[in-house]
Amino acid sequence: ENSADGSGAKYEFMEEDTMLENDLVANEDQEEKKYNPQVGNRIEFDDLVCLQVSNTKFRTTWQTLMREPGSELAKMCDPEAVLLRPAIFKNGAYFIDRDPERFGLILEYLRDGELRRSISEDLLFGLLSEADYFRLPKLKEEVNFRLQEKFAVIKLNVGGTLFETTQSTLRKEPNSVLAKALDPDISNNPVFIKDGTFFLDRNPDTFRVILDYLRQGQLNPNIICNEDLIWNLGKEAEYLKLSNLKEELEKLTSFRIAVRGVEFKESKCTLIAEPSSLLARIANVFCESSDINSDGSKPIQIDTDPDWFANLWRRRLLKIVKRSDVTLPPGSRFKDLTEFARKLELLDDYEELGF
Repeated sequence: ENSADGSGAKYEFMEEDTMLENDLVANEDQEEKKYNPQVGNRIEFDDLVCLQVSNTKFRTTWQTLMREPGSELAKMCDPEAVLLRPAIFKNGAYFIDRDPERFGLILEYLRDGELRRSISEDLLFGLLSEADYFRLPKLKEEVNFRLQEKFAVIKLNVGGTLFETTQSTLRKEPNSVLAKALDPDISNNPVFIKDGTFFLDRNPDTFRVILDYLRQGQLNPNIICNEDLIWNLGKEAEYLKLSNLKEELEKLTSFRIAVRGVEFKESKCTLIAEPSSLLARIANVFCESSDINSDGSKPIQIDTDPDWFANLWRRRLLKIVKRSDVTLPPGSRFKDLTEFARKLELLDDYEELGF
């Protein structure tokens, strides 16, 4: 009942103020819980979890994150756990400052319980760092096992000669016959296994060069003087489906010219063997770098008549000699070619083409 002096009404107003104040505190607590996962529950168990890793967003469930209970990801779902690094909640997502490509693989692992097979060596080493960062010991164990697999020693019998290398070396070109020989699901592979040794019925001398290329990532420049080896490497690159080797071989051993869309090609081996030829002069005049070091996969562009240049190219092994050393009969086809070569500034006035 209200008293005569209004003390009862005053009590009601105080009670309403207290309730309003309590509501405001509760709302503030809710806001704090929403934006600061360190306070109260980190992640509601019935919620879909949104994670922003660097600039990439991922969605998953708390069950996935808790697959390894002692991990930093699992602790984000445990209100009583102490995080090594404060969790940041912003724009509706938990922010994690890590590599998104690696984190995507971690989520796959937590969902499926295993890593996918086709992970590069570089990514595996990166996952080791992530496993330490997120305290994922089972993932670290799996990654170490995969790396041991990649670096395991493989024995190959190539044409009767034994070679030893690692899986990671043979997988350098993923679509090659050598890489697919390590995949048990691939059929119709020309590589056979006997007593734990891979057998390949090919030339061992050529294979030795191929193996060195896979190990080092480049060919020895000295092979440009060995025409037989170049030919064999080209054939083996096709047979073993080593597309990068084929490209590297072309780059290292070929000399190419394009005249208004028409291409002309010669081996650098011939170029080296004929230093006083018209071919060598063409290379010296039009190559910006040394003709031997030029990129054989990129043709040198010459803007001239392609038909005339084709005539010149057919005679590219003619010698360049001084005018006094040769007599040219009137109307000689060499005379016409000589004049055309002069127009291209390939010859000086006292030089001619001859044998």
